[in-house]
Amino acid sequence: MSLAETIALVDDDRNILTSVSMALEAEGFQVVTYADGAEALNGFTRQPVDLAILDIKMPRMDGLELISRLRQKMESDLRSPRLIQTIRSEGYMFSAQVTRR
Repeated sequence: MSLAETIALVDDDRNILTSVSMALEAEGFQVVTYADGAEALNGFTRQPVDLAILDIKMPRMDGLELISRLRQKMESDLRSPRLIQTIRSEGYMFSAQVTRR
């Protein structure tokens, strides 16, 4: 029996967290959500994830700062997640970066 991969969604828009979570869970993934980068950084320490999908503009700690802090952590931790940054502008979503373990 294989365990589902865990995906973290980090976004301050509750509607995005809900709709993307539902879609990923329907595909068999386990999903954890965070409302900003600071919450995610603390959460990743308690519950490691396989993939993190990040918004860029968020309160407290934005996606760019979270990426920076996770990269520092990744140098010493083999369990760090793969990362995808996203940004939306006028209805379009762009993938900005993918970092593999």
